[in-house]
Amino acid sequence: MTRDQFEKYLQGKCNEQETAAIERFLQEKEMNLDEFLSASDWNLAHDTHYTQEDQLKSKIRSRIEFQRHRSMRYVAMISTAVAAVLLIIMGVVNRLYQDKTPTLPLVQEHAKTNVPTVPLVGNLFYINSTNQDMEIYCSDSSKILLAKGSEVRFAEDFSGLKERKIELKGKATFRVTKDKNRPFRVFSDKLITTALGTTFLVEEIYGRKTRVQLIEGKIDVKDRDRKSEKPIQKLFEQTGEIVLDHLQQKIISEVKTVNNQYDRKGFYKEERAKIIIKNIPIKDLLNILEHNFNIKLKSDSYLAPNFYFSGTFKETPDAYADIIKEINYLHKTDIVVLKN
Repeated sequence: MTRDQFEKYLQGKCNEQETAAIERFLQEKEMNLDEFLSASDWNLAHDTHYTQEDQLKSKIRSRIEFQRHRSMRYVAMISTAVAAVLLIIMGVVNRLYQDKTPTLPLVQEHAKTNVPTVPLVGNLFYINSTNQDMEIYCSDSSKILLAKGSEVRFAEDFSGLKERKIELKGKATFRVTKDKNRPFRVFSDKLITTALGTTFLVEEIYGRKTRVQLIEGKIDVKDRDRKSEKPIQKLFEQTGEIVLDHLQQKIISEVKTVNNQYDRKGFYKEERAKIIIKNIPIKDLLNILEHNFNIKLKSDSYLAPNFYFSGTFKETPDAYADIIKEINYLHKTDIVVLKN
C-alpha cells in the first residue's frame, strides 16, 4: 500500500474494492510508519529516536482500528485527527533536521558585510603593587606619581578628546601640562579636581574622606554626587590642602601654607564639636561656610587679600551666623545671608 492510497483511504475517496483491500492489508500486516512517510522525511532522523515515538505509532494504530469500525460519515473527522498526528511527527523530524544543520560562525557573517571598523581610543590602566611611587607619563607629557596600592586609568591618547579625564583610586600626585582647550580632570571617589596647568595631589582616605593638596598653580574641586555645578573651591589658587568628609558633605579641614608675606599658614578645622578657625582669608572662609551650611552669602564691601579671621565656635546648624557676625564686627564688612 502506498502513501497516496493511504491518504485517499483516510479521506474516504476509495471505492468499495480499494477500501476492502486496504483494510485487509491493515489486518494482516504490522503497520510501519515508514510506508506512509517519504524516505527523505525519515532519513533526516535515521539515527535519532525521539521521545514518545512508540506512543505516536500506537495512537495512529488505534485511530485506524477505530475508523474501521465506524460508519463512513465519521471518516472525515478521523482522518483529520490522524493527519494532525502525522503533522506532529513531521514537525519533530523538521526540528531535528534544523538542529543538525551546521551554522556559519558569526565572524563569517561580519566578513561578508565588509564594514570598516572605526578605531577607538584605548585606555591605559596601572596598579602600583610596589613599595615606591610609580612614575607614569600621559600622551600630553603630564606626569603622574602613583602611590603604592593605588590605581589609575586614562585614555591612551588625549588629542581627539575634549578633556583629559583621569580615574583615580587611592593616591597620586599630578604634574599637569598646560592646555587651555582641554582641561585636566581627576575623578576620585567623590570629587572632581580640575586643573589647566598645575601640580596637585589627590588622596582617598578610608573611602570616607578625600584630601586634595595644591602644590603649585590653580585648581577647582567639585562634588561628583551633587547635582549643582558649584565647585567646593571656586578657585583654589593658594598652596595648601583641603579634606572633605563625604558622609557629612563638609570641608572638615583646610590648611593654607605660607606663600607670600600676607600668608599666615592658617587653617579651618571641625573637630570635637567645635569649629576652629585660624588666620584664614575672609574669601576662603566664606566659600567654606557656603559649602558646609548650604547657604549663599553676599557682601558689597571690599574684601582685601590681607583680611584674615580667627576664632573658635560651637559646631551647631547655625554656627555660620555667629561667624559672620564676628567677621562684620572686626572688619567693618556687610556680609549677609541671602534667602533661597
